[in-house]
Amino acid sequence: QFFWMGSYGVGITRSMAAVIEQYHDEKGIIWPLSIAPYHVMITLINDRDETQRALAEKIYNELREKGVEVLFDDRKERPGIKFNDRDLIGIPLRVTVGKKAGEGMVEYSTRKEMENVNLSLSELYAQIEKELKEYWWKKSEIFSDFFDIYTRIHWKILIHPFRENEKGQKRIVGKREFKRKNERRKKD
Repeated sequence: QFFWMGSYGVGITRSMAAVIEQYHDEKGIIWPLSIAPYHVMITLINDRDETQRALAEKIYNELREKGVEVLFDDRKERPGIKFNDRDLIGIPLRVTVGKKAGEGMVEYSTRKEMENVNLSLSELYAQIEKELKEYWWKKSEIFSDFFDIYTRIHWKILIHPFRENEKGQKRIVGKREFKRKNERRKKD
C-alpha cells in the first residue's frame, strides 16, 4: 500500500539548510558566492589604531561603490573572537586589516581555502574583481545553458530570446513577434 505525504514545497529556509549541509566544515558555513549574504568581510584587527581604521573604511567604501556587498567587523573584540566568528559566518572573500596597514597592505583569503596572502590595495581590488567575475561568468554560462534547453523545449514561445532593436538595445522577443517571424519564414 502506498503512503501519503504532505508537503508545503521547497521553501527558502529549507533551501538554505540544504546549502549549509553541503557547504560547511568543522569551523562553520562556507557560503557559495551565489547565495552568500555578503561577498566580502573586512575584519579590523585594532579598532583603536587610526591607520588601520582609515584603511578598512576606505576599502569598505570603495568596494560598496563598486557594487560589492561588504560586511565590516569593527567590533571591540579580540582578534581571535573576530576570526572565529568570521569562520562561523562563512562569508566567501575575507580581508584582514592589521599591522601592515601603514604600508597599505592587507591580508586576503577565501573562506574555502583559508590561505592568507598579503596584498596591496590595487592587488586586493583586482583579486576581488577576479573572484566575482569568475562567479558571474560561471553563473552566466549556467543561465545560458538553461535558456538554450528552455528554448528548445518551448520553441513555440521563443525561438531567439533577445533581439537588438534599431538603437542596439537588447530586448526580449514576445509571442506575437515570434508568430510574425515564423509566418515570414513559412512564406519564403
